[in-house]
Amino acid sequence: MPNRRLALAASLTVLAFAGGQAAASPDDVAQAVAGYKAHLNAALSNGYWAGTFTEIDSSGQVVDTNDRPSCITDQDRGEFVGAMSGLTEVMQAMGSCTATGGGEGTLDLDLTCGSDPARVLQFQARGIYQPGAAEFSITMGAVQGDPPKSTMHVTMRKLSDTCPDEKSAS
Repeated sequence: MPNRRLALAASLTVLAFAGGQAAASPDDVAQAVAGYKAHLNAALSNGYWAGTFTEIDSSGQVVDTNDRPSCITDQDRGEFVGAMSGLTEVMQAMGSCTATGGGEGTLDLDLTCGSDPARVLQFQARGIYQPGAAEFSITMGAVQGDPPKSTMHVTMRKLSDTCPDEKSAS
C-alpha cells in the first residue's frame, strides 16, 4: 500500500515548476500544510491495521484496490507523510498558493498552486480520524489538463497496537 501512495504522489511532481497565482501568504500556507502533516502523524499510529485502499482515476473508475491488513511502523508513517509533504513542498515551490487546513480530528487540506491555467495543481484532502480509526480521501492533479486528477480513498481501523510476528507466520 505505501508504494502505491508514493507513486500516486510522485506522478504530480512532473508539473512542479511553473508560476504562481496571487494567494495567501507563504506563512499561512506553511501553517496549513504543517497542520495537515501533524494530523496525519497523529492519525497513523504504530500497530496492526485493517482497511481498504482504493485508487480512482479521473473518470471515476477504480484503478486499484487493496484490503490486506498492514503493519504500520514509524518508517511506514514517515514514508507516507514524507511523500505527502514532498508533494506539497513541490507545489509550494510553484509560487503563490492558496491553502486551507482542517481542525483537530480532521485530515483536511485544500492546496492549490500555479497561475498558468494549464499548470495549476490541486491537492485536496478530506477525512476524519480518532484513536484507532481513520477515513480519508486525497484527490490530486491539475485543475485543467495533465496530469488528470486521481483519488485515493483509505478506510482503516486498528486491530492491535503490535504487529504479528512475521517470522512465526512462515
